[in-house]
Amino acid sequence: SGVDFYWIVKKIGPDDALPLLEMADRRQWVSILDLEIWDRDRIDNLALSEWFFRFLEAQPERLVRMLFTEEGEILGSFFAYQNLEALGVTKDESYDVPEDYVTLDGTIYFRTKDPEHLEKMTKFLKYMAMTDFQRYFNFMINFGGIIPSEAEEELYRLRNMRIAEYGFLPFEEAMAIYSPLEPQKLIKSSETPSKVILDGSEEVSYYPLSLVEYGKSLVPKFLEGLKDPYLKDRMGIEFASLVNQLISADGRIPQDENELKTYCRRGISFLNLAFERFLKEGEDTLLGLLKEHHLITFFRVGVHMVMRLKWEIERWLKGAWFVRRGLDPIFFGDRWGAQLKGLMFKRPLYFCPGIGGDYREFEWIGELTEVAMEVKKVMVLDSLFESFEKRVALLEGIQDRDFRAALFTPFARASLSLDVSLKPLTKEEMINFFGLLRRGSVSKPYRMDESEEEFLDFWLSIAPQSEEDVQDTLKGTLREIYRIFQEEYMWVESRDLDPRFCPYLIVKIGPY
Repeated sequence: SGVDFYWIVKKIGPDDALPLLEMADRRQWVSILDLEIWDRDRIDNLALSEWFFRFLEAQPERLVRMLFTEEGEILGSFFAYQNLEALGVTKDESYDVPEDYVTLDGTIYFRTKDPEHLEKMTKFLKYMAMTDFQRYFNFMINFGGIIPSEAEEELYRLRNMRIAEYGFLPFEEAMAIYSPLEPQKLIKSSETPSKVILDGSEEVSYYPLSLVEYGKSLVPKFLEGLKDPYLKDRMGIEFASLVNQLISADGRIPQDENELKTYCRRGISFLNLAFERFLKEGEDTLLGLLKEHHLITFFRVGVHMVMRLKWEIERWLKGAWFVRRGLDPIFFGDRWGAQLKGLMFKRPLYFCPGIGGDYREFEWIGELTEVAMEVKKVMVLDSLFESFEKRVALLEGIQDRDFRAALFTPFARASLSLDVSLKPLTKEEMINFFGLLRRGSVSKPYRMDESEEEFLDFWLSIAPQSEEDVQDTLKGTLREIYRIFQEEYMWVESRDLDPRFCPYLIVKIGPY
């Protein structure tokens, strides 16, 4: 197909693909122009010129014949309008022609707006004149009279009609792919998917599905195992269409295979969520739904599963304490804060540090469940700090700190019989506090288990009254935080404690 041909050319590199361009037909050339020369709804003249000159080098006769069609004439005139200046003269007027103008026939003189293009443009016009001189003459006389905006609008309309069958929709329509759909609505409704004629299916792109990594997702495994050849072909076609619609929604054509893989992974991730959801009801259920619905519909179900979690978080954020205090989500730590921040993106992402970056699409229901549980911990901590400020004291000076200092500094001051606040400790008070926590443990590893319950009792006495499951979440969160604290300091001698490297306590920094 034209789209597959386009991706092959992109993979090889446009300047190295001239032999392929020479063998390609006009339809495949048009596919390249449809995907390469447009910047949303405007033609990029630099890209248009680059591709015209590549076609000129590969097959100049075919380029000229392409421009002698109705649509080609509009595109050629637009190209000439952007790059050429021409004038027609008689023999008596020829002495008035500026020196930088050249002519092929002594009547039509032209010059290029970019002098570096003169040789290529002259070659292009020579082939046009040799193919049909009368058309060449009319072309040179008339191209300067076009209205560029009208020509561009007509070319855009024709281009959209062609690429829509591959899933490349106008931006406003393409965005519909992200409209959430509840799983039950998919089960209770049915669509009429297009039938695939195997003899003609080679005209439709399959390339994106070939980029999917097998073994890391339910989707490629399940689709590969389909026994119905018609359904299997339809899935390949629909996945290509889905990826193309994702590209349209972003408004930018991928420039290489790696960028295309990004869209493939996004499509697979949301499909994987939907597939996993319906596989819980059995393989036959999922297979039956695939026969009745498009893959894009399954994608929208995956979007709903992610957005439902985002909506819950957004409702909470409207009244969250840390938002009112102007704090960044990272206040809740590198892990919890980053997970919360991922849900606050316009398109929610899963926090998963790795080589490819810290965020990626949600792919498994377990990831949604995991993040929901982690954010509940953030919620109970947020409510705890709000209650502390209402009942005890303001948490001042926490903008440059994270939640650990807000938890352990008041507890340390209470343990040392000081006023409960966020006032800095001295280094001596810091050492005494660790001594209290380690009572009964005289050698490494220093155990602080006995103080864990004191830590819980201190904060539970401040926490707001709430339902039992919320209280259980708060207790579990506080225990988790305390045990991480204990593991970090169980091998540190008291004399080695350094206020500069203790994120759990606010301590006065002085000369040592």
